[in-house]
Amino acid sequence: MKIVLAFFLLITSSSFGQFWKKPEPKTVIRTGPYIGIQAGRYYTLEAGMERQWKKGKWKNSTTMAIHGGANAAIGLEQQALRTIVGFDMGTWYKSGAFGFTYGIAGNLRADLHENYMAGLTPSIGFKVLQLHLSTGYQILTPISGVRFPVTTLFLGARYVFVTDKEVKSKKKDK
Repeated sequence: MKIVLAFFLLITSSSFGQFWKKPEPKTVIRTGPYIGIQAGRYYTLEAGMERQWKKGKWKNSTTMAIHGGANAAIGLEQQALRTIVGFDMGTWYKSGAFGFTYGIAGNLRADLHENYMAGLTPSIGFKVLQLHLSTGYQILTPISGVRFPVTTLFLGARYVFVTDKEVKSKKKDK
């Protein structure tokens, strides 16, 4: 009887040990197109692609992303219609489930009159599910031609339509 009881306790304790193990860290990779709007001096529509890497679970998660896209702004400047097109490529980082996002992007802008401006945009924001709200300041300098009016300080909203999702788990070698 003691042998049966010892065997039962051994089997039970070994099976409970599986429930107390820490879950394996996972990386979730999401990729998809995005659309967005920025409000500043002009309203700017943007579209592009974004790829996100999220490591860990809720409290201890970190998310990093890269994005690239085109944008267009049409506005009224001194009774004349002004069109500005551009391209952005950048990255952002978020720590924790409810933390802020911190990002930077490289920009290229053109006003369709042989004038070009390039620069950087630091930004800070907040991301809930796939909706990313951010604010930033575009620091632009003329490359060729003259300086033209652009949106410098902006508030933006961007939504990512996830079309591809991969889950990778890391298994530690002992």
